[in-house]
Formats: sequence, C-alpha cells, structure tokens
Amino acid sequence: MRIAIIGAYGLIGSYVSARLAADGHVVVGVGRDIEAARRRFPAVEWKRADVAKASVADWAAVLAGAEAVVNCAGALQDSPRDDLKAVHVEGVRRLAKACEGIGVQRLVHVSAAGVEPGRETAFNATKLEAETLLAQSSLD
Repeated sequence: MRIAIIGAYGLIGSYVSARLAADGHVVVGVGRDIEAARRRFPAVEWKRADVAKASVADWAAVLAGAEAVVNCAGALQDSPRDDLKAVHVEGVRRLAKACEGIGVQRLVHVSAAGVEPGRETAFNATKLEAETLLAQSSLD
C-alpha cells in the first residue's frame, strides 16, 4: 500500500515510517525540512508540505497516488515557529478535505493521550477540535 505520512521524520512519524516500510509499504514522507529527512531516511520518497500553511489544493497534489494517510504532525505549544490552531485544527481540516476530494478514505490521525473536554489548555483544545472535526468527516 502507498501511504503518505505527515510529519514522517518526527518522533512518532519516524517510527511509523520505519515500521510501515519494513512491512513492505511504499512510504511517502511529508514534512517541512525534507533535506534532513532524506539524509536520515533515504529510501523514503519525500514531499514538502507545512501542515499549518498547505491549502487543500497543495495537499491534493502532495497526496496524489496515496491509498492512506497517517498524520503524525503536531506542535506542543504556540511559538514563533508553530501555531497550535493552524497545525492542529485548520491544517487537519484542509488535509481531511483534500483526502475526501481525491478519494483517500483512510486517514489515521495521531492525537495525544488524555485529550478530553474540560482540560483547559490550548494544546488540549486544539487537539480535541481536530478529533471532533475528523469524527464528523466522511473519512474512515
């Protein structure tokens, strides 16, 4: 199976990438800094995209030919480099719309343990919002 992994060279994504490749899947790694990723994982096909900025059309182009998508991208806190709402919510919303638009039915979304209503942190709120919007999508 051809599987696109968003955040494929991060902490969780690198493990997912290695495991899926070892299991015989074709891995398409997606991330912001693919030069470093290519050095670490030369057997992976790399495509550049930033979850916080990629449009639905950008995602459609990056995901073309994928049979499934695993989203391992995320941020721990707002910073000059990362915007929680942009990464966890709006980016995931556009990613899901692109999957629906090009016929990718399976989107595996790695969230975080303990995400639930009533936990008043920006991280929890944005992760929960992403989980909610994906649950309401037509994706598997």
